[in-house]
Amino acid sequence: MEREEINKKPLSDLTKVETNNATTISISATIYAYNCAGLDVCAVALECGDGVCMLMRDDDAKMKEVMLTKVETRSDESLVESDSPIGYPVVRLSEILQNPVLVTKIVDTNTRKIRSATMNNYIERLGNTIKSSNEAILNVEKYVKTLDTALVKVTTELKQFEKERNQYDILPNNDKRNFNELTYNIRNRNDLLRNLFKLSRNIDRYTQIFNEISNDSSELTKFLNESYL
Repeated sequence: MEREEINKKPLSDLTKVETNNATTISISATIYAYNCAGLDVCAVALECGDGVCMLMRDDDAKMKEVMLTKVETRSDESLVESDSPIGYPVVRLSEILQNPVLVTKIVDTNTRKIRSATMNNYIERLGNTIKSSNEAILNVEKYVKTLDTALVKVTTELKQFEKERNQYDILPNNDKRNFNELTYNIRNRNDLLRNLFKLSRNIDRYTQIFNEISNDSSELTKFLNESYL
C-alpha cells in the first residue's frame, strides 16, 4: 500500500497509522521473512500487538522498519491470541490494479517462501532453546555443587578452629600470637559462612524461575493437545 493511497482514504476507513513504536516480533524472524521474499514485493508485514510491523525497502533498496498502530477497531475483527511470527508479502495497490493476475502469483509464491523461511527460523530457535536450557541446568548444578563444597570446607575449618580455641581455654597457652590467630580465623570463617548463606538464596530464585518455566510450558502443552492434536 502506498502512503498517498492511505492519505486519500476517508477518516472512518483509516485503521492503522505509522508510528515509531518498538516492535515485539523477533528481529531474526522478521529478517528471515524479509530476505526470503526477494525483490518481488515492497515489504513484509507481521502481526504484533495492536498493529502491524513491517520491513520495507526505501528508494535506495535499504531495509526500513515501520510500525502501523491500530487507532480504530472494527466490529468484525477476530481475536488474536498472540503476535504471529509468520510474515505477509506487501504489494502496492497500483501494482494490483495494473496486473492483478501477476501480483496474485507473486503474492502466492512469496507467501510460500516466507512460510518456509519461518519454519527454518523456528528450527534454529528451537535448537538454541534446547542448547540454552541444557547449559542453564548444567551451570545451576555446577553452582550448587560448588556452593556445597565451599560450605563444607568453611564449616569444617571453623569447627577445627573452634575446637583448638576451646582447648586453649582448658589448657592455657602462653603463645598469645597463636591465640590471636585462632580468634582471627574463627571470625574470618564466620564471615565467609555468612556470605555463603547469602549466596545460597540464589537457589530459591533459580527454583522460582524453573517453576515458572515449567508451569508455563505445561499450560502451553495442554493447549496444544486440546487444540491441535
